[in-house]
Amino acid sequence: MKSGFIHNDVLLRTAEHRFRELGAQTCREYLVHVRGHCGFIDLRVDFPSFPIACEAETTPRRIQWDKEKARAMGAGTLLILVPTGRVARACRTKAAAEKPLYGGVYPETFFLTLGAFNKWLVQCFSLISRSFETSKTTLLPSSDIHSISTQHSEL
Repeated sequence: MKSGFIHNDVLLRTAEHRFRELGAQTCREYLVHVRGHCGFIDLRVDFPSFPIACEAETTPRRIQWDKEKARAMGAGTLLILVPTGRVARACRTKAAAEKPLYGGVYPETFFLTLGAFNKWLVQCFSLISRSFETSKTTLLPSSDIHSISTQHSEL
């Protein structure tokens, strides 16, 4: 029960809210097919120029499967939201040791706590009007979303 609350009500709900503030379309539990198997992306995020797969994990167990699902979805970026910096480091370590199951290349992957996720959003999107904390924030995509360093995911 505890991890379900963290997964759904803390990590995913916050991410969905932030992305919608940016004007993105979101879809929870997006169905993908990976080599004859069905899986669900926790949160598909669509901006006009690029799709983002967003997963929430409380342990590093399913990292490789998350990457396979994001690749099947056609995402350029995979955000894996985690509750703590310790889980983020464990996920990063596991991901570095694993090779793609079916060959090819995975989307660029970030392991982020909510604090690091908020920083990632601020760095990826140009702030146009009010501060990010207000409900009527107007943000536009930066020209190079993939240039953000993964070092910020340590928070």
